[in-house]
Amino acid sequence: MKFASTSIALLLSINTFSQHLWDLQDCLSYAYKNNLQIKEASLVQQIQAKEVKFQKNKRLPALSARINNGFSYGFQQVFSGEFVGQYKEIQSYRNNGAVNASIVLWNKNAQKIRIKNEEINLINSLLAAQQKKFELQLEIIAKYYSVLIAKERLELAKQVFENREKQKENKEKLYQLGNIARNLLSQEKANWIQDWQTYQTEKINLKKALFELAILLQLPNKESFDVADVSEESLALEKSLEEVVHLALSNRASIQIAKEKVEFSKNEIGNYKTQYYPKITLDYSLGSSAQQVFENENIAFKEQFRNNFYQYASIAIQIPLFNQGNTKIKIQQAKIKTTLQELQLEQEKQNLKNNIETLYFDMLAAKENYQAAKEAEKQTKEVSLFSEKSYEIGAITAFEYTGMRNEYVLSQLKKIQSKYELLFKQQLLESYTLKMKK
Repeated sequence: MKFASTSIALLLSINTFSQHLWDLQDCLSYAYKNNLQIKEASLVQQIQAKEVKFQKNKRLPALSARINNGFSYGFQQVFSGEFVGQYKEIQSYRNNGAVNASIVLWNKNAQKIRIKNEEINLINSLLAAQQKKFELQLEIIAKYYSVLIAKERLELAKQVFENREKQKENKEKLYQLGNIARNLLSQEKANWIQDWQTYQTEKINLKKALFELAILLQLPNKESFDVADVSEESLALEKSLEEVVHLALSNRASIQIAKEKVEFSKNEIGNYKTQYYPKITLDYSLGSSAQQVFENENIAFKEQFRNNFYQYASIAIQIPLFNQGNTKIKIQQAKIKTTLQELQLEQEKQNLKNNIETLYFDMLAAKENYQAAKEAEKQTKEVSLFSEKSYEIGAITAFEYTGMRNEYVLSQLKKIQSKYELLFKQQLLESYTLKMKK
């Protein structure tokens, strides 16, 4: 019964999956949660968070304990008693234990700078994950709109084929009645085969587009995957170019990463400068030891260990005198690297601005193309309807009618292409203005 219940639940989940039409947000949410690269970036964040904690813990004292047990055997010259000057066989057992502590008292904020740099690395790992999400988002948007174009092309091909099917059946009836010549029927069948092939090709193209999107999403079930259409009104971009650029510069992770790299390089300058200053360390030890020599009278081992008690404390000052000018060179390199990172930040801003400006003007051009395509589709539709009536009464040839009809189909394809090109550009621009969630 348990197996049956599990099987039924599995079948229901698969059926639900197959019936659900994924919109763009569904695709993005699923990818953010399940994409392996996103998961990898999350693990990198966790590793870097541990590195920050590791550097912070270095400010605490280092504690250690030591216990040594030893047994010695050999000959040793005696300096007391009746065997003075002679070598006697000696066997002894030794034991000592101690607790040691060490802490850096002062090092010109060197550890504080290291902690700050690791925190910057942590921020960068978070931003890198956001950048991966953004890049994945752009890929998903492109694949998603490829599917929508393929679906509309398939629907158009289906309509064309169904109309051709009716015309072929009509021509076959007319031929059987002797109203048309055989060559007209043959021409109609040839057109029918061509439209059928186009219909089958568009079916394959849609399956391929859906499969590529499912692969990108890393879906376990790719066969029953399908997506929902988008409305033109829902994606109307009302922001100006200046607004899009401003929001993109504020929200894009690539810009924030470049800024953090500048900050990291500046901290490195301070880190190298600390090498000019002394390092003060406090060390402290607390311990006791005892020894028993066999065949000799000794104080009780426990008494020795209890009484033979010692403490040791020291303050060490490490003063840098000369390291072949390496610190100076490192500081100079860090300053040059800071300048380089600042230039790369400005270049990153410029590249982003150029990309958005290009995309924005492409969007405006796509909007004009779409309006032109709608008007062309309207005109060719009227011509196609007129040519159909003319063909039915014998005013034009089948070749002329087919040519006009193909012009109408071509205008519909151009309208579909320009429509989704416009929606695609608008969606991309909208993506640049949104801040990625953590």
